[in-house]
Amino acid sequence: MSQGRVVALHLKPAIGQILPVNELVAIPNEGFEGDRCRGSKQRQVLLINTESLDELGFQPGQLREQVTVEFPGLQALPIGSVVRVGDASFVITADCEPCTKMANNLGEDPEHFKARADRKRGMLANVLDGGTIRIGDEVILQP
Repeated sequence: MSQGRVVALHLKPAIGQILPVNELVAIPNEGFEGDRCRGSKQRQVLLINTESLDELGFQPGQLREQVTVEFPGLQALPIGSVVRVGDASFVITADCEPCTKMANNLGEDPEHFKARADRKRGMLANVLDGGTIRIGDEVILQP
């Protein structure tokens, strides 16, 4: 069973805002309490691995993820995988593909950014079981 830990958490209360926080409250089938992505069918949660951030040269939160983890193999998880983070669990729904908008926000050439960030931008997920997650919480791939 793969496992890791939460190293950073961010809340996106409004367009263009991202705030570091010590905990997030996950609401089943909705997302995080107070997050602008709450209720989205396609993007409730974005998890990213520190190894991807390090490789791309970014700090936690710069790619607008809510949950940053040390979790080897996160990016390779198949769609439908369930990951337990603290008290909550998430089902992986898609690879977060790098886009022109993110490249522009970062001041990078879109084509270059999309090529270098391919399969490194994090994994999108929906909240399966609600609960609170905190920095330092364990991350476990469920069987």
